[in-house]
Formats: sequence, structure tokens, C-alpha cells
Amino acid sequence: MSSVTSAIENLFHSIWQILSGLVGSFAAVGQSIFALAQNLIQAVFAIVTSLVTAITDLMSGLVGFVLGNIFIILAIGAGYWFWATQTASGKRKTAGGTKTPLK
Repeated sequence: MSSVTSAIENLFHSIWQILSGLVGSFAAVGQSIFALAQNLIQAVFAIVTSLVTAITDLMSGLVGFVLGNIFIILAIGAGYWFWATQTASGKRKTAGGTKTPLK
């Protein structure tokens, strides 16, 4: 009779080991996915940091002054284009109807 009891005990112990192994495996997979997402976010921040550093290094000195002025002129031009083409106040009334500049 003790061999039957021992066999049942070994059966339940084996089932418990299988279940705990599966839970451990799922936990390991979840942890690796979390680590992957964390590394991805760190890589994106590193790329952004590198780009900002490169732009600030480029914008120092005479080259930065010239490029900064070109950027401001382009930004003002883009703002005027948006105002003239997308807003109602940018459209002019003429004798023939509404005229949209720059189109």
C-alpha cells in the first residue's frame, strides 16, 4: 500500500513541478519582453540625444549663425504661406470674387 501512496505522491509532485516550471517560463518570457521594450526606449532616447548634440554642435559659430538665419527666414515664409492659403483672413475679396494668394 505504501508504494501506491508513494506513486500518487510522486504524481502530484511531478504535476506541481510541471506547473511551476511553466509559470517560471512565462515569467522569464515576460521579463525578456519588458527588457526589450526598455532597451528600445533607451535606444530611441540615445538617438534623440545624439541628434540634438549634433545639431547644437553644428549651430555653434559662423555656420550656426548663417543656418539659423536661413531657418528663421524659412519659418516665417512657411507661416505666411499657411496663413495665406489655409485661413479665411488670408483670402482677399476682389471684384471677381475671392482670390487666394500664392495658388
